[in-house]
Amino acid sequence: MNRRLYTAALLLMLLTGCKQTYLTLHFQDTVGNPKQAQIVPYFAETITQMAAGIGIEPDHIGLEMDRKDDKTLHISLDSAVPETQRQRLQELFSEIVEARAAGTFEAVLEIAPETGKYTNPEYRKRAMALPRRFSLALEPVKYADVLFHYSMEELISGKLSATGTPNEAFCQYQATLQAPGMPFSQMGSKAGSGPGDYNVYLEWKDNKREPAQFLFGNIRFANPTLNQMLFDNRIQLSAIKTSWGTREDRRADRVGFSVGSLGLQYHEDGEISPLQHIGFMGKCEGMAMDLGRPFTFYIGRSMDRLVSVELAPPST
Repeated sequence: MNRRLYTAALLLMLLTGCKQTYLTLHFQDTVGNPKQAQIVPYFAETITQMAAGIGIEPDHIGLEMDRKDDKTLHISLDSAVPETQRQRLQELFSEIVEARAAGTFEAVLEIAPETGKYTNPEYRKRAMALPRRFSLALEPVKYADVLFHYSMEELISGKLSATGTPNEAFCQYQATLQAPGMPFSQMGSKAGSGPGDYNVYLEWKDNKREPAQFLFGNIRFANPTLNQMLFDNRIQLSAIKTSWGTREDRRADRVGFSVGSLGLQYHEDGEISPLQHIGFMGKCEGMAMDLGRPFTFYIGRSMDRLVSVELAPPST
């Protein structure tokens, strides 16, 4: 080996200790800057604390940003770290990944068309022919928005279009509903429903030119945590149509999860300034993170954004 390179390698070993890459962590979102070799302090501190919690000394663990991927970082461990602690550290990260995989937003909607309010007997007959059960293949929450609550009087009078109108604003995260979805254009939820009660009401139209028909049903998530949040009124549900002009059958293509209120806010016809929107989004993210899992798997900055753990191959 070239003597100069050998000397440099030896110096590097003396400076960094006998650490070797042990794990590679892949996250859903950015954890640092590869060009500057910088890791977001939150992740550096949290990972170091997790290691310390199982007895790994801070000077026995090293963190390195991936050179190309801003969502990947590498963990190296000193040769003095015993195998039991190494395995436990890997288990801590693997437990997050496994919990994330189980944190589904999928649900089942069961309707009760006999409870509906219909504009004529023909609509009731058609509603009774609907399937009673719909499997809702919901993707994880992805889109965020700030919505305003209007009274019927405001909608009819057009008062909401006046400059400087205050209305209650709330934070909503939206999950895409995969086909075939459900044949309903709107949905609202009810907290604290008991046995034999219904926790959602639904608006149904065969097409956009027909009058709306209303009926009730029950939605049950595969994730029991979401069911409890709905029961406790910590989240509220709605159906969202993102393509008004092209969806002839009026089917919703997203389900909205309202995670908290922003109080009375001023706006112009439902519009807010870009600066307001940025400020509100920060508050909405905090509300979603306060709810915990499964929202923290997809929102905000936490170790729950960990997607996979890769064990480094043995050194030769």
